[in-house]
Amino acid sequence: MSVAAHDLELLSAKSDGLPDIKIVAYTAVRSFENRYNFDGQKYQPARRTSQPIGEEIPRNLSDFETRAPVIQEAGENPDSVFTEARAWLWQQWKLKKPSYLGVMLHSKEGDETTTTYFIRKSGGNLEVMILKHRVSVDRVPHPGSRRPAIDEIDVVAAHVERRMALKDSSDRQTSISDDQKALPDSYEIYFNDDAGNDLAVL
Repeated sequence: MSVAAHDLELLSAKSDGLPDIKIVAYTAVRSFENRYNFDGQKYQPARRTSQPIGEEIPRNLSDFETRAPVIQEAGENPDSVFTEARAWLWQQWKLKKPSYLGVMLHSKEGDETTTTYFIRKSGGNLEVMILKHRVSVDRVPHPGSRRPAIDEIDVVAAHVERRMALKDSSDRQTSISDDQKALPDSYEIYFNDDAGNDLAVL
């Protein structure tokens, strides 16, 4: 294994006789933590996390308005799931209500992705924390044990914008004003940082 990191730790847990490894790295605004398991031949990624420095996922949801998770089963078209999630999240954002929603997707290969949206107030401003948790099936052929890999990415968006996304149209730049009525299957929601960079799309 060859990786770049600020810190490397040999963990007490073992895989195929060798200790699991944790590495940690930082940029000015984000932290990265990766865990590797030995598969009998070499170390394979087991869990990768990335989050803004200083941010914590809300644990107490009593102050959040919530609803049942939106779930797409394997083999089902996810469009209806996205439409339902967009409609509810946009309504909550417009009403400035602290809210919580989980969206779960299943691929035909067996991957499972859960994206959790937290609409919250921070310093008088409204923002959205988005946590994406993905469990990926090991598809790489190798002789050792096959284990799923987990990826977790956490971002915080200061701005939420709707853009036109009509079927058979390549236009993804036309913004829809907050007071303009639009069906949730005709737009996508873009979550942006203060600089206008797209962090996530629903």
